[in-house]
Amino acid sequence: MMIEAAFYQRQSILSQIGDKGQAHLKAAPVVIIGAGGLGHPVASFLAAAGVGRILIVDDDTIDGGNLNRQFLFTPEQIGENKSEVLRERIQKQNPFIQVNSLDTRVSLENCQEILSDYKLVLDCTDNFKTKFLLHDACFLLKKDLIQASIYQFEGQLQNFLYSNDEVRENGCLRCLWPEVPSESCVGNCEQAGVVGAVAGNIGTMQAMEAIKSIVGMEVLTPNTTLTFDLISYQLNKFKWKKYGNCPLCADSSVSLSTISRPKLGEFEILASSLSQQKVIDVRNSTSMIEFSDVVRSSQEKNTHIVFVCNKGIQSLAVTRHFRALGFSNTWSLFEGLSGLDKDSQIIG
Repeated sequence: MMIEAAFYQRQSILSQIGDKGQAHLKAAPVVIIGAGGLGHPVASFLAAAGVGRILIVDDDTIDGGNLNRQFLFTPEQIGENKSEVLRERIQKQNPFIQVNSLDTRVSLENCQEILSDYKLVLDCTDNFKTKFLLHDACFLLKKDLIQASIYQFEGQLQNFLYSNDEVRENGCLRCLWPEVPSESCVGNCEQAGVVGAVAGNIGTMQAMEAIKSIVGMEVLTPNTTLTFDLISYQLNKFKWKKYGNCPLCADSSVSLSTISRPKLGEFEILASSLSQQKVIDVRNSTSMIEFSDVVRSSQEKNTHIVFVCNKGIQSLAVTRHFRALGFSNTWSLFEGLSGLDKDSQIIG
């Protein structure tokens, strides 16, 4: 039977970690938001390192398209909840730690409660809305945050040490991006494509940054974005400065509800406004032509059409196409179907 000290022996002999660093890892409470391509290497390597308490948060279910990069899932588990399956796998990997899961989507309403018991937050999500929500919440709650993201063959990494007041006074992500970028400005893995090894590499770097933070090693400096191109293997670091009119760190009266309240874009509509509209699912469409007749007929009948897709990106492109042709009765569902509660039924 294995004893706990033997489990970590290969890393605890490192002078930068030692018994003291291993004790810090054992005592560390860490929450991982997202059980996808980044969440897998992050959860696996943090568990292997001996992080004592891990919470994995994700409300999504396993899909066949996930398996090229979410390597701890199997085809037999398609349809099961990601966070719970990953929790079971990680707990078996290291029986000396505590791993919990939460089958929910992080939102403005529950974010602060989810993060409250954890000192370090690992953002492994794939959309701007959640990334900025987590960033803003960590800033206001004085939680350390390590963010990572991937796009095709590239990835980026940022470490926000918001438990340090001096770091908080010197700027935040909102100094660089005062407004949350539109989801349509860049595709996620589903739209843009991704190689599993890219997620694995960037997630491993994110896990290593977390381990360094916990044991007190040198980490990325504040207001720095590290980018890594997995084709050329070129690594760059970009720094940004504090913005005097930052809507977050320059405003002492700001709250999470005011800074992170989502804003509707042009031609977008909320799900709460769908009762009188015709809803069209465009997720499996290959051409705009197939919608032309119903759009034209609906305008003649003074009926509004709302296009829907997973993230609101494809549906917004379809809406803009028909708006450009003069069909003012067309709209896109804000944030797509993924932005709805799991029990919401707006399409057949």
